[in-house]
Amino acid sequence: MSRNQIPDSYDLVVALTERSIVGADEFGESIPLLINTKVAIVTNRNTLTTAQTPYEDSRSALKAVYAGYHEALEECVNWCQGTRDYLKRYLGKRFNQSWVQAGFNNSLAIRRNEAFLVGLLDSLNTFFNSHEEWQDEAHGITAAQALSLRSGLVSASGAVVLGKQARAEAKVPRDAAFTAMRKRLSDLVSELKQRLTPDDPRWLAFGLNQPGASSTPEVPQNVTAISYGFGQILATCDAVPLATHYRFFTQANLEDPEPVFAGQLPSPPTLVISDLEPEQLYQVYVSAANEAGESDMSEPASATPIALAKAHTPGLGWNWIEPTISKIRRSSVPGKIVSVAVSSSHKCWSVWSWAAV
Repeated sequence: MSRNQIPDSYDLVVALTERSIVGADEFGESIPLLINTKVAIVTNRNTLTTAQTPYEDSRSALKAVYAGYHEALEECVNWCQGTRDYLKRYLGKRFNQSWVQAGFNNSLAIRRNEAFLVGLLDSLNTFFNSHEEWQDEAHGITAAQALSLRSGLVSASGAVVLGKQARAEAKVPRDAAFTAMRKRLSDLVSELKQRLTPDDPRWLAFGLNQPGASSTPEVPQNVTAISYGFGQILATCDAVPLATHYRFFTQANLEDPEPVFAGQLPSPPTLVISDLEPEQLYQVYVSAANEAGESDMSEPASATPIALAKAHTPGLGWNWIEPTISKIRRSSVPGKIVSVAVSSSHKCWSVWSWAAV
């Protein structure tokens, strides 16, 4: 049985709402919808989209002020590093007690931290006002520059605080409208359950699943299997709606009486199957599954794992090597390969080709 879960992301909720409005407009009177009418759905939709606009604006504004804050932070770090390196000619290349007057304690490291930088800039402003002869106006190493950078950083930090506050204020009505919209959709599903049979096609007009329809995924299509490495096959297929994971099976011709489970994984449905017999032809099958059940196995794709390759190394002669794939050329026929380029640690390479099987 298919279920109608209400999505929890804004874009998906709005998309489902628009579909529901279409369904309510077309079938609301004939069903009839008495509570969750088109007018009620549109009212909730308009409230949500109206509240979403200032919320999105506040998020964009906060992103911009964050960028300005990080730029100010980076500017302070760079200036403090340059100033520290400049002062080494007067105070020494390593930390000593002379550095304390300039705002350094136990270390000459510059931390990318707002509180640390504000304190250091305050100390450097005081230091250069007391040692004007050590200022370098040509390179901007002055008390005035320390004060200017400090003010810029504090101002940028304040803008972030205000941006967060604005986003939080805009989020309150937006979240309330979002919750109300999801509840309206949930109530719509409940009302339709009372008025439509589980297999009524009018469910689809609202963007909803037919509760009576099977929720088991369809059989995977376009299964592909290619030789991938020594004793390995790379298997993949198209994604299947409703599938939460995919199960892969292999069958060695004339050896396995039935497909053998090789592994499973969620999307994307691509699996490297290892520990296979080199130069043995394998059929690869895939099924799609979710909590409701599992599809039948797909049509098979075939591949042969590569074995050791014979390659020539200058000065060493011919050797058997374990190749690794460096390039794959696929056939236009799903599940087949035309050729692979292989390489080895011997720094030699060769191209091996297989005919489609």
